[in-house]
Amino acid sequence: MSSGHRSFKRHRSTPACARCYKIKQKCDRGTPKCLRCVSAGVECTAINRQTAAEIPRSPVQYLEQRLDELQRIKSNHQKDGVAIASDGDEDDASHSHILEAVSVSITDRFTSNLFRSRAVLQHQAKLFYPSERPPLKIPVHGIYHDIYPRTAGLEYAPRFASFNASKIPLDVARRLFDNYKVNILPRFPCFPEDDLSKRFNLFYDPLDFGKETSDETAFIVTLVLAISSLTSKRQDFRRVAALSESLHADAIRHKSFIQHSSLMTLRCLLLLIQLALLLPHTSNLWYLSGEAVRMAISLGLHEEPGNATDQDPTHLEQRRALFWLTYQLERTVAIAAGCPIALSDDHITTQLPFNGGDPHGDLEQFIQRVSHLNQEKQFLIHVRVCIIQSEIHGVQFFDQDIPESAADYDTWVQNTKDSIQDLVNQITADGFATSWLISAAQQCQVLLHRPCSRNISVSTSSLNAAASASIQLINTSLEGAMAGGLIGTFEIANSAFQAGVVILYALRNRTSELQQASLRIQAQEALDNLVQLLFTLSERWPATFDTAEYIKELIETSLSAESQRSAYDLNVLKELDCLVTQRRIHSIYHRNISVSSKPAQVTNNETSPGFLEDEAWWKDFINEDFDMGDYFDPSEIADGNNSAQTLPLISASDPVTTPETAKDSNEDRLDFTQLIEILPACSHCRDRRVKCHRQLPACKECQRANRHCAVFDPVLLKNVPLSHVSSLAEKVKELELQLGLLSHTQSQGQKSTLRNYPRRAVILNKQQTGRCMGWPEQHDEGKSSHHFFGPWSSLGCLREHLINYPSWELPLMLGASQTGENENTPGFEFKRFPVSVELSLVLLYTRSANTFFPILDEYCLQRIYASYRGEGTELNFDGNQDIIYLVVAIACQVRKKKEVSFACWATLYFDQALSNLDTTCDHSSRPRNIQLLQRTLLICVYLILSPSSGDVWRHLGFGIRLFFDLSHLPSEDEDKDHDLFCMLTRTLYTLESQVSIAFGRPSLLIIGDSLRKELMARTKSSIEEIISIHFYLISFLKMKTHNCLLKKEVYMGRLAREYIGAKSDSQVYRRELDEWLVKWSKTLETIEDEQFKRVLTPWAELNYAQGLYMISMLWPTPGGHPTTICDKISKACLTLARQQQLLGNLGVVNAESEPIFIFPMNWTVGHLVIQVGLNCLDIQNLTTSGEKQRRNMSLQRCLGVLSTLETDHENLLTGQSIIFEELWERYIMT
Repeated sequence: MSSGHRSFKRHRSTPACARCYKIKQKCDRGTPKCLRCVSAGVECTAINRQTAAEIPRSPVQYLEQRLDELQRIKSNHQKDGVAIASDGDEDDASHSHILEAVSVSITDRFTSNLFRSRAVLQHQAKLFYPSERPPLKIPVHGIYHDIYPRTAGLEYAPRFASFNASKIPLDVARRLFDNYKVNILPRFPCFPEDDLSKRFNLFYDPLDFGKETSDETAFIVTLVLAISSLTSKRQDFRRVAALSESLHADAIRHKSFIQHSSLMTLRCLLLLIQLALLLPHTSNLWYLSGEAVRMAISLGLHEEPGNATDQDPTHLEQRRALFWLTYQLERTVAIAAGCPIALSDDHITTQLPFNGGDPHGDLEQFIQRVSHLNQEKQFLIHVRVCIIQSEIHGVQFFDQDIPESAADYDTWVQNTKDSIQDLVNQITADGFATSWLISAAQQCQVLLHRPCSRNISVSTSSLNAAASASIQLINTSLEGAMAGGLIGTFEIANSAFQAGVVILYALRNRTSELQQASLRIQAQEALDNLVQLLFTLSERWPATFDTAEYIKELIETSLSAESQRSAYDLNVLKELDCLVTQRRIHSIYHRNISVSSKPAQVTNNETSPGFLEDEAWWKDFINEDFDMGDYFDPSEIADGNNSAQTLPLISASDPVTTPETAKDSNEDRLDFTQLIEILPACSHCRDRRVKCHRQLPACKECQRANRHCAVFDPVLLKNVPLSHVSSLAEKVKELELQLGLLSHTQSQGQKSTLRNYPRRAVILNKQQTGRCMGWPEQHDEGKSSHHFFGPWSSLGCLREHLINYPSWELPLMLGASQTGENENTPGFEFKRFPVSVELSLVLLYTRSANTFFPILDEYCLQRIYASYRGEGTELNFDGNQDIIYLVVAIACQVRKKKEVSFACWATLYFDQALSNLDTTCDHSSRPRNIQLLQRTLLICVYLILSPSSGDVWRHLGFGIRLFFDLSHLPSEDEDKDHDLFCMLTRTLYTLESQVSIAFGRPSLLIIGDSLRKELMARTKSSIEEIISIHFYLISFLKMKTHNCLLKKEVYMGRLAREYIGAKSDSQVYRRELDEWLVKWSKTLETIEDEQFKRVLTPWAELNYAQGLYMISMLWPTPGGHPTTICDKISKACLTLARQQQLLGNLGVVNAESEPIFIFPMNWTVGHLVIQVGLNCLDIQNLTTSGEKQRRNMSLQRCLGVLSTLETDHENLLTGQSIIFEELWERYIMT
């Protein structure tokens, strides 16, 4: 026997994998994975027989992959402008300084509650109303919404009337929970797995933890059970739906914490969205997804945090996963329904979790990054598909610019088509071709090739591609719906409906082309399948029964002879033309067929009333009807066989997994001590049959003899020098230390050394030592929140200055000050003002807030005045007391500049308004929805004047969502309230402009939007309308500039280069700004009253100077010198502040007196002063004494304005004049 043959025989064979070892099945020992692990879609690892710990099958391969991963991370950081430091971090210091500087003025003044004083969810009627069925905004049988919403479990609802999660048998609940963690959580990673396990144990056995179950825990556990139960495949789905609906109702009883913005609240919103995607009648996905994205932005999840804001890698990964799940769910809802998205991709810098890298980076690099992942790969690929869908959706239907990487539209289409195909090839090759991924890819093809607003008349090849993808999408959706299990009802119904519309268009207008492509028969069969699909889905979403009838009507009308079509048929075809390009319908075409005003009756069924207490029923529910592992079946599309991971049946001997035995997520990273232990004996020691003292870079025996030391790798099937293993281990260890990653043996408190520059965002957290996502759950953990201020906010600018002064310390005067919260609440109960005083305050409101932020039209104001002039002293405003209370509260906020005592009355009236809020809504009534928008905007105006009273960001987000809803909802009352709706729209734009710019956050209102002609049309020629129109115009321009500034910052961070379009955009915006000033000047000339001119001139100068400042930040522009801008803004602000202080008592005069308008100063204006002042400090190379003198005069005026405004703590400027003055002195010294 040869020596080579003896050497081969001495090597140990490839060890069995850990999974086969644990389930006691023979392993085929395949490399790099055994067949059982490949079919299950899990990682194939070896096992240490002594410790039963999972270890890499190939230590060398593990080290090489880990090294490659770390090198890619380092390369990305260097590409993004991130410096790797070893000692200290100036950016860390600057962020700490910011937290100290704003602790007095902002941190304790802001609240993350919708309202500080009351736990009221004023828009809950919209959040928890059923989602609209397709077609969106088109009446079917004369209605848009169900008068009595139909539910899937209606027949069994009485049996679950008093049901809750605690009544589910513990073993059944545990299996449902495990099913969610195994089969659903990988697709929707909104919670860490160990967190869910601990909450489950706390919910079902709270005494063991010594604490009561919180609302958050009850909400989470109940919703998880509701979602997991819907994976049942039993024939009678009604009982399963009734169970899930009752659990949802039980969870909603614990929803009070949703009014608080935090990471935990966001996670719970995502659970609601998950359930609504399965049962769309449980919540309104349009409003819920918008609420989730708005909250994610306020928490700063859309921006990659630097070392200063988040130093825990585990927490950072969870934030990334949470944001991209929010993104994925919101895009799913918006794209499926053809609605505008809530956040532009241009404003996202967050990296993908699980080392997915740049979400907009090269596709080949992305595929390489995720190639070694398992279940995480499915989530990342779905996110990447959503990004592609989002780009197609924006370009095709919302006038988004074609990406810079494409020379023209055709090139972009071809590049996008190739990207989709590459992803499909990747998931097919890896065995991850799940039905929902395949459907998402097919939907991409439909969106890319179908007729759209950008390309209405598509080519023959594009039409055939769209028709072919539509046919495949419908057929795939029908197969999934018939199979049962976890079905995304909302997405399937909407996307399949749109696919059917495309097929109908092709059959009606391009029949011959389909015939030549041999698609005509398939297209007709697909339409029949679509009707069957919608009828099948109606079991889960009853409203789709109407959609099925509607699509049948479209099919019959489209394919009928032209001579046989009636006038009604022609209207139906007009709807079809609008549906093809996803244009909104603004008139009613359908007949108004009366709908029964009574809910459906509950029919008798064979199930006994006590089946919920029957243990056999629950066991039957789980063991026979419940498919635990169907959804992630990698062979589902290929051959229909179910080879996914499943859970065994329940038995009395089944072990219970406790949190203590759960696998720690940090164990995936191998310690170097463990690495040495799993190394086999070297070849020399094995040949001699002696014990090998394994160590790096050589064993003791080989090191003593100075011999080459090598070990056999069972996966690579070759000898590998230990010196190579040692070199790999040292490189991995060095990179982990550089990148600040925690190894298994490092302290959890060790700080990362990543520096995130040039990004300048600031995240404020009231409880810096707490974590919203950690465990154990603290009583006040839900109150821990973050406030995100973007790179172009005042705090972002201040952070840039403090970077230059690492030794900066908070001034002693501020450090010694008390930062207790001051809510201006008097020590007595609410008692209304006399009628005469209230009337004077209403007059003050009309001349101040309602002039610049008009919400109440003349008719509404006349009704208020008439109520005061009537008999008696009590106001009767049709029972809507909240409106008048909000008006008086706003007026008190304005008047407090003159009389400070009115601040207390403002708080009392606002609190009284909250106690009278009507949280219900008649969704079919346009007037009631208009009134809801008015009330929301009144709340926003109050909160912008008093930011400590509530979260204006979330209220504005709801107002924007409601505005989109109303603008796309045709109504017979539309002409009656057209002027009022235009006025409210202008106010919405002006408020959103001020708030989003002050926070430095992206706004969804500007995405794909352009100036609306109807908003610029003058109908009354009043001064108030003139101000409203011009305020809308300048606000729209400032929001566009702000969005470009954010895009510029993203380009600098992501691509390490300047935004290419910055110069051209700045030139366009500067021209529009000058045109606005010319129009305003001409309008002002037509006003004869000099008093009006004196009041309105500084307001216009303030807006023009702010626009000029923002444009100069985008690109240097003539007239945008920092000294000039600082001087203009400071002068205008000082004048406006004096006017409000001197004229704030005008409400005491009678209504016949000559009105003088008062601009209500607020915190957004004060923070603008800080920005321009800091920008003025940055001026370099001042050569002449005149230039220096002008700069100093501007700074002195800026300091004076800050000193004036900071006297009101609601301006969030307390102590900022001291900080500004110290920075000025430091600048002079240096």
